[in-house]
Parts: sequence; C-alpha cells; structure tokens
Amino acid sequence: MLKKINILGLGNLLMSDEGFGVHCIRYLHAHYDFSAADAQGFEIQLVDAGTGGMVLGPYLEDVDRVILIDVIAEAPRPSSSVSVPFQDKDSGQAIYHFTDANAFRRHSMQTAMSPHQVGILEVFELSLLRGNAARALDFFCTTPRDLSLGVQLSPKLQALLPQMAEQIVSFLKEMSVPVVSIDAPAGPYA
Repeated sequence: MLKKINILGLGNLLMSDEGFGVHCIRYLHAHYDFSAADAQGFEIQLVDAGTGGMVLGPYLEDVDRVILIDVIAEAPRPSSSVSVPFQDKDSGQAIYHFTDANAFRRHSMQTAMSPHQVGILEVFELSLLRGNAARALDFFCTTPRDLSLGVQLSPKLQALLPQMAEQIVSFLKEMSVPVVSIDAPAGPYA
C-alpha cells in the first residue's frame, strides 16, 4: 500500500525569517532526490505552502503524514510532545520537533487579524471534522531573528537551513523512506 507524506513549508517570503519554511522546501528540492521513495511504496510531495490558508486543505487530507516547517514565536521547553533535535552551540539557534498540534499552537506565531482569517491549524481541524485528516502531523520549527520586510533570511536562519533539512531527512529515513542527497546547483540554496 502506498504511504503518502506531504511536507509543507509555511511562511511569508516578504517578511524575512517568517518565510523560513518556504526557503526550507526550496533547499530540500535543491539538495535531495525523493524519487527513490516511489519504488519503496512512498509518495513524497514537497509543497511551497506560503500563507495559503484554506487552499492548503487538500495537502492535509487523505495522506498518512504531514510535516510542516514553520517559525514559532518562542522557544518551547522539551516535553513528551516537543523535542530539540538540534541546537547550534555558538548562536543558540535551535530546531524544535512538535508531535502535537496543541503544543505547536501554544508557541505559534499564527494570529488572526480577522475572524475570517484561517490558519493551518484551523484547516487541519476542518480536515478532522470531514474525517479526511492526515493520520500524523509533525512540525519542525525554529524561532525567527528578523521579521522586517525583506526577502532574504537572516544569516542565522540561512545557516540553519542545512540542519533543518538534515533533521527532516533523518526523520523520513527513520520511517524507511529512501532519500538521496544530490549536488545542488549554484544559487541561493547551494
């Protein structure tokens, strides 16, 4: 039976580090080949989810697992639903892995500007109500350094991209998903 895993990079590319999830998806595209997963019974989809809101519903439904990459407002304490798989000794910048949506919600930067605005967690809750939600939901997150207008990541988060990608790939490999590292072309994700 085919196991479907969607990996969504969330964030606003116009607000520097807020776009970290999208930059991470682009990094994964540039540095890893997921095609070998097909032959092993996995369907992996990398999605530049941006700030999609309700249009992200189909990516959260009828799949076995969804991995979300995002920034969070504050660093959580490790617990049964939050681990810290990586922390840079020099900068203190860390990667957090949430396995519980409620734990993520407590640290999320997601705020509604209007009662009509819908975020990723509300979309997931709608998927639950419809009975089509992913069987598992994981969040790989970090805290931002710069949320000013701009399309570049701060130097600390730019330096964190390879580690974040490595953590996600390691997580997939723990589930026996074959992922192959490739030489990245020249460019911002080299």
